[in-house]
Amino acid sequence: MLVAIPVLLCCLRLLLPLFLGMTLLTALGLWLCQPGPAPLWPWALGGFVLCWLAQFVGHRLEGKHPAFFTDLQYLLIGPAWLLASLYRRLHLRY
Repeated sequence: MLVAIPVLLCCLRLLLPLFLGMTLLTALGLWLCQPGPAPLWPWALGGFVLCWLAQFVGHRLEGKHPAFFTDLQYLLIGPAWLLASLYRRLHLRY
């Protein structure tokens, strides 16, 4: 939960609709991570590793290095950028 706070604050500095969307997605993610009958961490770790591999494959195909290697703020802005892309696809103003 503490990791989400800088991302949400960064979104709040940009635009209120992005902040609200990111807050909703963060709350949903935290709710889904509630303890259950089976441990969640193996699935979360596997998904994390697969997504990082897919990201580096995509950057390799694109021919560019990930921007967050040069500036940490890009690591925080990435989730908001994806949400903005989703807003555009759904024709939602932000």
